[in-house]
Amino acid sequence: MATRARISRKALHRPDEFQTIASQVLAWGQGHRAIVLGATAGLLGAAAVALGLARAQSTRAEAAAIAFSSAQGSLASDNLDAAAAGFLRVAEQYPSTPFGHLAHLLRAHTLVRQAKWDEATAAYQEYLATSPTDHLRQEALNGVGHAKEGSGDLAGARDAYHQAAELDGPYRRDSLLGEARAHEATGDAQGAAAIYQRMLGEAPDIELRSFLLGKLPPGADLAPVPALQ
Repeated sequence: MATRARISRKALHRPDEFQTIASQVLAWGQGHRAIVLGATAGLLGAAAVALGLARAQSTRAEAAAIAFSSAQGSLASDNLDAAAAGFLRVAEQYPSTPFGHLAHLLRAHTLVRQAKWDEATAAYQEYLATSPTDHLRQEALNGVGHAKEGSGDLAGARDAYHQAAELDGPYRRDSLLGEARAHEATGDAQGAAAIYQRMLGEAPDIELRSFLLGKLPPGADLAPVPALQ
């Protein structure tokens, strides 16, 4: 806790010391006027530079938002070539902005829709390199799984889906189903069944429950839930 300085009544009647110090400071300032003015100019210059940088960053963020919105419009209208090019432009021209980071993810999604699997995988990896938050990281890993599954890299797809399913978020269910598909496609029926059984034990909705029961042998809904590896 800070200690409050005590000032005696006697001291209040003695302004000479303060006046002396003030006079010394003023005298120093007069004697070193060039230094004072130089320091002041330096501070003002630094403030101007900081203000200029802030304005430049604000302008860049606004420009990135406009370009990103334009690419989103192309994607919404199914103009996939224009959307992919637009997102790439945002990512390259505004890499330090949030829109620049997110553009990698949206471009990757667009490339998946175009069945450009290898380009999509590379775009997802570039986005993952920006260290996104968990739910966006999950979305990107799930996208890597779809891209690798589309290209026929089933082992890579299984690994990406598994990483996505390990994270909490809205893409966990889709990632688990993707991982199970990859197990089935590589002949690992047991691995797929373990995932289906685990999902069944998590009380999914009726439609998904019906799908899972169709993938499992009779009586699966009464079996103990296996631990996923």
